[in-house]
Amino acid sequence: MLEVDRLSRAFGGVYAARDVSLSVADGELRGVIGPNGAGKSTLFTMISGHLHPHSGRITLDGEHIDRLPPHRRARRGVAIVFQGARIFPGMSVLANVAVGATARTRAGAASAVLRLPRHRREEREIFASAREALARVGLADWADRDAEQLPLGQQRRLQLARALTARPKLPLLDEPASGLRASERRDLSQLIRELARRRHDHHADRARRVDGDVAGRPHHRPGSRRGHRRRHSRRDPPRPARDLGVPGQGGRGMMLTIDDLVVRYGAATALDGVSLTVDDAELVALVGPNGAGKTSLVNAISGLVKTVSGRIEVGGRVAQVPEGRQMFGELSVEDNLRLGAWRHRPKDIGPVYELLPDLQRLRRQRADTLSGGQQQMVAVGRALMAQPDLLVVDELSLGLAPMVAAQLVEHLAELNRSRGTAVLLIEQEIGLAFELCSRAYVLESGQIVTEGPTAQLRDAPELQDAYFGGLDPNATGV
Repeated sequence: MLEVDRLSRAFGGVYAARDVSLSVADGELRGVIGPNGAGKSTLFTMISGHLHPHSGRITLDGEHIDRLPPHRRARRGVAIVFQGARIFPGMSVLANVAVGATARTRAGAASAVLRLPRHRREEREIFASAREALARVGLADWADRDAEQLPLGQQRRLQLARALTARPKLPLLDEPASGLRASERRDLSQLIRELARRRHDHHADRARRVDGDVAGRPHHRPGSRRGHRRRHSRRDPPRPARDLGVPGQGGRGMMLTIDDLVVRYGAATALDGVSLTVDDAELVALVGPNGAGKTSLVNAISGLVKTVSGRIEVGGRVAQVPEGRQMFGELSVEDNLRLGAWRHRPKDIGPVYELLPDLQRLRRQRADTLSGGQQQMVAVGRALMAQPDLLVVDELSLGLAPMVAAQLVEHLAELNRSRGTAVLLIEQEIGLAFELCSRAYVLESGQIVTEGPTAQLRDAPELQDAYFGGLDPNATGV
């Protein structure tokens, strides 16, 4: 049904997807997995038409659709459920779901304005289809409620119902379980399998799991990636943490104390009673899957989001390395670095070049022409210009090759050794975080589910449950 051939897309000097190829047969349930920044969302938005690829081809039922706009792809059966809760505020659950059927309407704007019979007939059909979709996902009793008041798990079901009203042949679900608890993920997985079984009974024997046939992260052609490090598995002997980040070795006391923190976005609770500490010169990791609330915690520390309740205390100067790097693309590397010290004196850039010597060689180059690893290095250097006592790093490995991410970890380790800077590393990649840090917290659905020395957490059931929803990752079919 779907054929994706050598699809590529770059942003500035960074490839989000390169030579991605995959196929999906009619009735097949196929998963695309990978860490943050692997290119999953980019791939889905290219298939749905919301982002144009720079090269490659997309074929649906033998027709090339890579040049079609999103609404024409939707009419051919492509529907996407975007990552994150996309709810129309001020509208009921039923109205939110009915929006999904507009792609198959034919009456036109004039007919709608004049309320012609054809439009009224289509409107009745749309709302009947929306009620049917709500019943299929278990939300029939919520139809007349305000969509913003739904809990996060129900909002995910609403988005799925909205996609169903378009009667798609190829639904694209981008992180549908993001932010859900393990029990909610299992319920959603069962729902998706049941919906697929109803539509494709003759393929039911192949639908063992939502990700029954895992395509893996958007794959690259042979030779396009080198230097992959071996990933840790549950069978690996635990590697000892580095002899780094000894708590309190700088004698300055606690660098960060968070107590019973609550953050909400409307009816959705992003953080629910989170507590953690980072001591002076300590290396601490906060790990968890997409949607766990990691970035909400970072933004709360930096004052970028309001907290409902709880306490945040810092024992020194804090600097943040934001998720996604957030470069000023038209400025040079050196100008980007100097912006990190605009409120502080002195602005001596020498210590940053000493720690990150590659940046001195690139200092005159525009930031948007750098590779992803180089941009991440600039983001770290920009934060260091503030001379922080605590460095908060949000998703260090986002979109980076394992070898590049490992090099950045070495730089953080050296920063801790040479200057005694404490680091709170917020990371989805467990192996990377545990390689650097001696202590870690595991965040799931806005709550800390376990904490302790990283050597003891590798096989902790709470960690496995947070990432695999209580399923054995080594079991057949996963």
